[in-house]
Amino acid sequence: MDKGTLSGKSLYPEHGGNLKFACESSGFPPEEIIDFSVNVNPLGPPKEIETIWPGMARLLKVYPEPHYQNLKEVLAKRYKLDPSWITVTNGSSEFIYLLPRIWKSGKEVVLITPCFSEYIRAFKLARIKINKLPLQKNNWFQLSMETVMSFLKEPENIGGLVLSHPNNPTGNLFDRKFLIDLLEYCERKKIFLIIDESYIEFCKPENSLKREVGKFKYLIVIRSITKFYCLPGIRLGYGFLHPDWVRIIDKYKPPWSVNNLAQRLCSAAVSDFEYVKKSRDFIKKQKKYLSGKLSEIEDIKVFSSDSNFMLFEVRGQDEALSEKLYLFLLANKILIRNCGNFDGLTNSFFRVAVMKRNDNLLLISKMKEFFETINGRHALA
Repeated sequence: MDKGTLSGKSLYPEHGGNLKFACESSGFPPEEIIDFSVNVNPLGPPKEIETIWPGMARLLKVYPEPHYQNLKEVLAKRYKLDPSWITVTNGSSEFIYLLPRIWKSGKEVVLITPCFSEYIRAFKLARIKINKLPLQKNNWFQLSMETVMSFLKEPENIGGLVLSHPNNPTGNLFDRKFLIDLLEYCERKKIFLIIDESYIEFCKPENSLKREVGKFKYLIVIRSITKFYCLPGIRLGYGFLHPDWVRIIDKYKPPWSVNNLAQRLCSAAVSDFEYVKKSRDFIKKQKKYLSGKLSEIEDIKVFSSDSNFMLFEVRGQDEALSEKLYLFLLANKILIRNCGNFDGLTNSFFRVAVMKRNDNLLLISKMKEFFETINGRHALA
């Protein structure tokens, strides 16, 4: 088998959550694989969404409401915004691919990397020049205002800056004062500050920049229903942004891109406040446990995370060893996310989601077994 391949195919899938890829690679059925590669809520969807099942058949027989006004009003009430400041898309990915529509000709974009790879693809397809500002692991993937300001002043035609908060795949939040200072600078310079908050629901509400929407015309906040509410199959995202930009974005969306079921599921999910508190408490407890136990493994470096997942690096940057770890876990029906296709990271980096206690215990046990074996404490089969 060639290095970095499995049966003639790439060893790692492009994104996390590709259970089909893992099944084809391992030969195990999907129900037997514990998927740590996808960052969704381990508690599953809110119970509140069960209230719509009796009417599901009716929803499938009619066209969706074309402008999603009912859903916008639910989101507006939930997040205390005017509906005119909200757009709804078929997953946050559709929103990302629509962002270039608001770009002025000749303007460039700055991406804080590592970042979700679809940002790179979307701006490349739109032929918008990309400038990458890399986070450094030696600085625990944090940024200073001085670093960003220095970078932004070099190209004179920057049209926007994209930053994930919390970052994916590092899981870290950025300092609020830094974000506000950056927001005020971007507003003065008429530079779009695009904040991807797909994982913000796992954090304390005060960490969000949502409350700044309405004060700043050039702030765009992207959200997803996928992660926190564990509904990746329905594909629904939404954004908070100035009505001028909403009108442009909405003009380029295909009609009925968000189906009836997705609209109703989202409305029910965001209205379940008990689920929100329960989920945050659960994740906080399990993340502390998982992070603590993984940090006991001397062969890896675990990075602190503010979200429902964490990044670790196999020490020594040994990619051959990293591949063996990935395949060993997969052979034991555990799938983790290799981060080698994130800008600035190598195949020695992996991301794991926080799961339920028994699943976390199994991951810890198998990782310890692997490194004990590699270090010669008992023979590798």
